[in-house]
Amino acid sequence: MRQLFSNFQVGLPTGSIYERPNQGVRRRNANFESVLRELKSRGISTIETHHDFPDPEVILEMFPNASYHLTRRAKVAGAHNALKYGYTRIIAHPDYITDINPWKDIGKHLLIENMDHLDPQWRSAGALSTLLEKLPDAGVCLDLAHAIDKPSLLDGIISIYGSRIREIHLGEINRRNGHHLSTISKQSTAHCISFLHKVEQGTPIIFELALGASWKESISTVESFAEEYSC
Repeated sequence: MRQLFSNFQVGLPTGSIYERPNQGVRRRNANFESVLRELKSRGISTIETHHDFPDPEVILEMFPNASYHLTRRAKVAGAHNALKYGYTRIIAHPDYITDINPWKDIGKHLLIENMDHLDPQWRSAGALSTLLEKLPDAGVCLDLAHAIDKPSLLDGIISIYGSRIREIHLGEINRRNGHHLSTISKQSTAHCISFLHKVEQGTPIIFELALGASWKESISTVESFAEEYSC
């Protein structure tokens, strides 16, 4: 099982650590820091957070290589705030970038994510190139779940932009609504593992799982995946 943790920086999103009672405002778990320590002891070496999750200082102190995933309402202002806090990987959906110039200041810290079948305009290497060629310092966040239905799209991105892939998202989505599932099927696990063999070792991997999943459920899913990776 340890092979996955040796080959990559394995992480979870803060949605697996924070509570969200009654689908309302997210709140910090009473045992937040102890949960972070427990995750670290079980091989988690990075965290992905969002602008509406608090405690960046706590997260970055324990995980200096944590990443920051922008939401639609944060956009470039959120990216600049993330830089001020000290995040070095800032993930943006391509449709957030309507004006190139303000994003140039984010430089190598900006990672542009490939999208799923619900946003088909931004799935291929060719589509992403319209932004990546204008932002030569930016990297790629490769989301494997977003192209499980068309693996050739992932091959195209890896072939052209493999050296610019600086974070990988891994998981499984509900194809009706694009929401992440709390577990990863055997088929999706095999799909993801096949592509992990094509990317550079050491790249951070974030297991994007359902927001309703507890951190214990999430780490269990990670460990089950790691067992398959080691086979």
